[in-house]
Amino acid sequence: MVHVEVKTSGAAKAIKDANIDWNKAYTGMKLYKPQYRIVVHRVLMETIDLNADYSKTKKEWERLNANNEIKITSITLLCKAREQHRPTAHRSIVVFSEDATAADRCIKLSFFINNQKVRAERYVPHLHINQCYKCHGYGHRSTTCKKKEKCRKCAKEDHPTVQCTSDTLRCVSCDRKHEVWHVECPSRSTEGMYLAMPKMETSPFYTA
Repeated sequence: MVHVEVKTSGAAKAIKDANIDWNKAYTGMKLYKPQYRIVVHRVLMETIDLNADYSKTKKEWERLNANNEIKITSITLLCKAREQHRPTAHRSIVVFSEDATAADRCIKLSFFINNQKVRAERYVPHLHINQCYKCHGYGHRSTTCKKKEKCRKCAKEDHPTVQCTSDTLRCVSCDRKHEVWHVECPSRSTEGMYLAMPKMETSPFYTA
């Protein structure tokens, strides 16, 4: 990796606009372009199939958003584990763009899908509640979890959630009678309180 450092933003822009073929100077080298990520919430499952060619959908979203000025490079799920462990009619996705100004417009004006306005925000992973989909504890992900898997309905360890036959709900985190991801879970609320101050101190936009 070669890191080029300049003293002013104007000099950096001049290098970007020069259309230099870095591969000629250094074989195999490509110019790194920063990606600005937007989290779009409550997107209907059938709106986009990320396992198929979604180029037409991407072009339509470009037309509808940021005054037709955003160029979307890719789209992914916010959390793939949630698809497996918590089936739902809606999901959150991450939209990638190389234009910070266009990304901010989508955040300010909301994101439009099929002419419907949905909430969008800057992707700041360390300011989101991080809950494991295996043990359901906080502060880590299921991919790194070393604890036993627990049922999200009854909190037992002897069966996965899909095999649960219990009619009584029990939260793994607080022991109350609700599923572990319930929005009013006191343990979840406590995690949210820890993030409240960092969120207030972080700009919701890329160019602010």
